[in-house]
Amino acid sequence: MSAPNLISVMRLVLIPVFLVFLAGNRPAAALAVFVVASISDALDGIVARRTNNVTPLGVFLDPMADKILILSAFIALAYIRAVPPWLAIIVVFRDILLFTGWIALNILKNLNIISPSVISKITTFFQMAVVIFVLFDLSEYLAVYKGFLNILFILTGFLTAITGIHYIFRAVRLAVKNSEKQ
Repeated sequence: MSAPNLISVMRLVLIPVFLVFLAGNRPAAALAVFVVASISDALDGIVARRTNNVTPLGVFLDPMADKILILSAFIALAYIRAVPPWLAIIVVFRDILLFTGWIALNILKNLNIISPSVISKITTFFQMAVVIFVLFDLSEYLAVYKGFLNILFILTGFLTAITGIHYIFRAVRLAVKNSEKQ
């Protein structure tokens, strides 16, 4: 298995560790694990590109590990009431929508994977920032101003919804383009 794929697998292994620490009321430990997992999200892509080691498995594994990490964090944080339920619902709904769209485009229509857009990468950054700041606040190492968190929640919810709509338009455009070729 290639180094970038091993990094993605490591991120998947860290997810239950993160959840155990969060469930065990150890937010500082959960924060440390989440930060390592978040850094690995950037690292696997960098390593894959720099070593020219982009594989079909990696193209699938990296975004899947990223989505599972984000979804797990938002669901768990909403469950303990650390993030608003509406934000977790938006994040989960968008990723379910993207996943089902991906299945429709890539399996049913045999189209290429839609690559992440700049706004999607920005959204992922904000989603990870929400988790990190909430965990900082829960760990009591850094009291985060609630007004800041509320603004971050709203901005992240907005960006998440916008990227969902953005991907729908990209998918429809790709499907129309593909049907015109046939």
